[in-house]
Amino acid sequence: MAELAFQFAMRCPGGEQPVGFARLAQSVEKGRGDKKLAEEFWAEAEAAQPGIRELANEED
Repeated sequence: MAELAFQFAMRCPGGEQPVGFARLAQSVEKGRGDKKLAEEFWAEAEAAQPGIRELANEED
């Protein structure tokens, strides 16, 4: 489901950059469990495209 959120985000202003940061954040959260690093990636994604985190979480 998160992939649908990312496909939507790719069509929005900011395109690949916030989607890339969001994917990194999700990967770090799920893989390494490093919440601090994940928050840094989420902050970058949100700065480029506000609301991307909520969109990704809704689709998960």
